[in-house]
Amino acid sequence: MLNLLPRETRTFRAVHALDLPTDWQAPDDVIWIELISPERHEEAVIESALRLDLPTSREMAQIEPSSRLYMEGGATFMTASLLSRSEEEHPVLTPVTFVLTNGRLITLRYEPLRAFSAFSQRLSGPDYAEAAGADLFLDLLDAVIERLAEVLERGSARVQASSNAIFDRPRGAAFEPLLTSLARTQSLAALARTSLASLARLASFAALAPEIAGKPTAQAHLVSVQQDIQSLTEHAAAQSAHISFLLDAA
Repeated sequence: MLNLLPRETRTFRAVHALDLPTDWQAPDDVIWIELISPERHEEAVIESALRLDLPTSREMAQIEPSSRLYMEGGATFMTASLLSRSEEEHPVLTPVTFVLTNGRLITLRYEPLRAFSAFSQRLSGPDYAEAAGADLFLDLLDAVIERLAEVLERGSARVQASSNAIFDRPRGAAFEPLLTSLARTQSLAALARTSLASLARLASFAALAPEIAGKPTAQAHLVSVQQDIQSLTEHAAAQSAHISFLLDAA
């Protein structure tokens, strides 16, 4: 799927790559190009129009920082592992690539992400009337971090409920359902910590992007993002320690 976000309307417009001519160029007012599980021909159209070489899904899954964070052809490429399907039985980490180039944001992903859909609904407001790609990128990072905070808060509530149940039950009571719930919450917290570590590396590298390095307000925003990531990382670590204690106690 290929979505274009013009600055004037700030509403995504779905485009079928097969309908685009081979010499198609992105309109000047498009500030966000979103590719969701794109076919190869959709990637090729964007690559040709923007003169970029987008990473493949296999390249996005690489864990080496040199493969995930780099500058090429005047563009800044940043890939992070984000938490997807957190409310389902089997949550996953999925690589998501962010590209800043010529005032535009390009995102490439292969899983549904609630942070993206929630953020896109805010764009019609007046705050984004003059937004550029870097502004969208920073606020999208905020939305991703907010989503992780919600996941961890829900996990904390489940852990507290399990703690009350464990210590209020008589000796010899069956703990299997509680242990299963705690184990799943522990797994989700571990995925969140991995995602936060990935986001921390991305945020550090983003400071080098020309669209951010040259703007004091963007730099200050990025510092705030890094502080939020650190705070949530500590929260996730404390939650994991609490779960380990409860598992031992049970």
